[in-house]
Parts: sequence; structure tokens; C-alpha cells
Amino acid sequence: MAESGSKVMAIDINLTGMGFLDELDPATGEPIFKAQLKMDTRRLPAVADAMREQMSEREVQEFNQFMTVVMMVAEEVEPDLHHFDVEITSRPQLMVNGKDMTPLLQ
Repeated sequence: MAESGSKVMAIDINLTGMGFLDELDPATGEPIFKAQLKMDTRRLPAVADAMREQMSEREVQEFNQFMTVVMMVAEEVEPDLHHFDVEITSRPQLMVNGKDMTPLLQ
């Protein structure tokens, strides 16, 4: 429950996806899990700004680094609407809107 005087802000997220176990790792013979997701968000920057107001200075710095990466890979479909095509595997590999984000998993 929100405290008196605090802001309430919502972000719209539309998320669809599928997971697959249809490929085997040639080295181990283990199944490779793959998930493909499509996500659209509205008001992402505004919600991020509201979240920063509740964080310590150190948390804001870390959050800003995270949001920089998120906004770099986001596809702005229209003002205030961002789209993400995400593919992640158990290898591990992470692709977001065609950009290799695998180093973030390590």
C-alpha cells in the first residue's frame, strides 16, 4: 500500500513468448533450452524516473548503468512505446533486438 504523499506509477507491459527444447548440445548431448519473447512497454522512462526517487545515491548509479543498457537495445516504436525481441538460451546466449547481450550473463 502506498504511503500518504507517495506517487503511484504504472508501466504497461505486453509480454508474449515461447520456450523450446528442440536442439541438443553437440558437445554434451544435453537439450538446449531456448526462449523467444516479445515485450512492449509504455512509460518505461517515466517509471524509471519514479523508481530513482526511492533509491539511495549508490542504487541510482547502478540503476542508471542498467537503464543505459536497456535503452540502448530498446526499439522505440513510437514516443513512450519501446519494443524488445528477446532470445535467451541455456548455452548461455542472450540476444535483444538483434544485439548480442551475452556478456551481461557472466
